[in-house]
Formats: sequence, structure tokens, C-alpha cells
Amino acid sequence: MQSFTFDLVKSCISCILNSKNFKVRIAAANALGQFSSLESFGATSTEQVSKVEEIIQVLDTALQSRFDLVEASFGEYKYQEQLKEQLETTQAKFKDMVSGNR
Repeated sequence: MQSFTFDLVKSCISCILNSKNFKVRIAAANALGQFSSLESFGATSTEQVSKVEEIIQVLDTALQSRFDLVEASFGEYKYQEQLKEQLETTQAKFKDMVSGNR
């Protein structure tokens, strides 16, 4: 994976998993969803699939834990449905990438 791509993916994943701000999490999931193909990860085919599978797992974890943010402000909860939809959309896109490569 190209250095800047790796840094971008790492930053987005960190935001998705750790940000208290749901709008930031939505934006990070949306940013990840902008990858259009495995080739955009800039690694070998096997490495690309491996990285995308890791991202799918992170998105799954985020979907399961999106309500566990004890420290999130009350105002953030109105974005829960948007967050769920964005995470599901991005995850589906990555699953399609992987299944189209096999």
C-alpha cells in the first residue's frame, strides 16, 4: 500500500473507531468509501485483498459498537442512523471489491 494511502486509511479507521463526534465518524467512513477498486490501494493483489478484508472487519466492529460511546454528547445520538447507513454502505462497497477479485 502506498505510504500516503496507508496513512489515510489508518487515519480514517482511527476516526471511525475512536471519535466521539458522529459526524467525524460518518465523514471518515465516507472517505474510505471513495476507494473505487483494489488497485487504488497500490499493493499486490494479495495485499490489497488482505487490507480490504481488514477494513471490512473494522467497519463491522464499528457497526457493532456504534452505540457504546459513553462519552458521546446527547446531540450526537441524532446521527446514529446516518452513521449506521454510511458504515453499511462503505462495508458493502469493500465486500463487493473483494468478491469481484476472487
